[in-house]
Amino acid sequence: MLSPTQLLAVFQPWSEIAEGIHRRLASLVDETEGQEVLWVGSGSGRSVLWWGERFGGHTIGVDPDPGRVDEADAAARTEGMDGRVGFQLGDPADLPFEENVFDVVIADFLHLHALDGDAVVGELGRVARPMGTVAAMVPVWLATPEPRHASAMGALGIRPKLLMEWKQRFREAGVVEIAVESAAQDG
Repeated sequence: MLSPTQLLAVFQPWSEIAEGIHRRLASLVDETEGQEVLWVGSGSGRSVLWWGERFGGHTIGVDPDPGRVDEADAAARTEGMDGRVGFQLGDPADLPFEENVFDVVIADFLHLHALDGDAVVGELGRVARPMGTVAAMVPVWLATPEPRHASAMGALGIRPKLLMEWKQRFREAGVVEIAVESAAQDG
């Protein structure tokens, strides 16, 4: 069975959606040389490598899947980026870092399916430095879903929330300024 991330890649390949999303994230985050960046839900590492290649700061990717972490480590070595980019196994709902460590924290919830999104958001806020940036790609319902649609998404392990629910959770995690953008290709 395909994971939600693999399923997305079948329908919307990297070149069509993910690279554009990362360019937009980069323009919002104001990444500068020397920043400490944490990418939660790093999967195979493609996003972390893209980020590290363009901005040169020290970037750490965390993922709960040991196979994906091994795959990401191998990709970093192949790209010659294993000194600037690192990957480690970790529970996104209980990150293995002290408080207020990272200038930029980014989470990709498609790689964090079946996890408690509220706990993960709390951790994102905890490890970000004061006035740091927290960015997340989250699955969102645009309206209250029909029970059959919610059930189908739940069967995939994807747990969307209404936009207001996500915003409230980020506020509770200490994120002060919230901006929202849609990545849907259909507008």
